[in-house]
Amino acid sequence: MQDERGALLDTRFRELCVEPARLLHTEGDLVRALGRPVPVLLYDMFAPEAMFTLARAANPPGPVADFLAGD
Repeated sequence: MQDERGALLDTRFRELCVEPARLLHTEGDLVRALGRPVPVLLYDMFAPEAMFTLARAANPPGPVADFLAGD
């Protein structure tokens, strides 16, 4: 039961991180603030390999392509 709650909490936390990152892209805030599209990279220190999955989920394909090329 405890493991299930931990997994659910982890999943929901990742979703809560991905959602605002996607909004930064769709609303144009990143381009407006930085002058060009840049990837938002999310890092989970307890599961570093998840960074690539999170990057795909948080960004449109263009801005994150160079980062994922190293995947």
